[in-house]
Amino acid sequence: MSLLIVNCFHWIGFHLVDHLLEEGYEVCGMDDLGSEKKENLSMFFGRNDSFKLISEKEESEFDTVIVVDDVFPATISSKKTIEIGFNSIEGREGQIIQVTVPILFGEWMPMSEEGIIYNDRLIPFESEEFLTEAIYINDFIQVFSQLIKASNLSNNIMVCSQKCRDSKDVSLENSIYIRDNVPIEEKVEEVKRHYQRYKDFYGS
Repeated sequence: MSLLIVNCFHWIGFHLVDHLLEEGYEVCGMDDLGSEKKENLSMFFGRNDSFKLISEKEESEFDTVIVVDDVFPATISSKKTIEIGFNSIEGREGQIIQVTVPILFGEWMPMSEEGIIYNDRLIPFESEEFLTEAIYINDFIQVFSQLIKASNLSNNIMVCSQKCRDSKDVSLENSIYIRDNVPIEEKVEEVKRHYQRYKDFYGS
């Protein structure tokens, strides 16, 4: 299977590439490396023979393209496109799956010591919103990677925290609910330690 991750050094894209490489996939990535943070993250894959960074100018075809908070490149074609999050993809050939994500948190995300920066606002780690809705990035990636292999998927999939489902007592069609593998507070402490250790590399 040929795979392309668009915006591969967005913090979510980075975790996705890292997971897919560990799973044995050969992965192509596309990004403009327009920030120091993205330059730093790109170094993690620089010597991995299974990863190739390609230019938007290259005309290529892939089995699956995953677009992370970006637009679909005009030079690329795919049999299946999975969009994480934010920009509507219209007028593309092949299967298009739009995945709506909750508050995701993890290493390399935009953050401060108090909370996550999400949609240009600070959500404190101790807030009810965060504790109810947030999902750790690796828990999300484990579930998301199954969508890459799956066929006959809905065109619109919503990913939610199991805690959010429990609190609202609802179950939405075409929704995937993720349960914390470990308490969210433990994962937050891990992310905080990572942030303290690599704080200088968390900038934009």
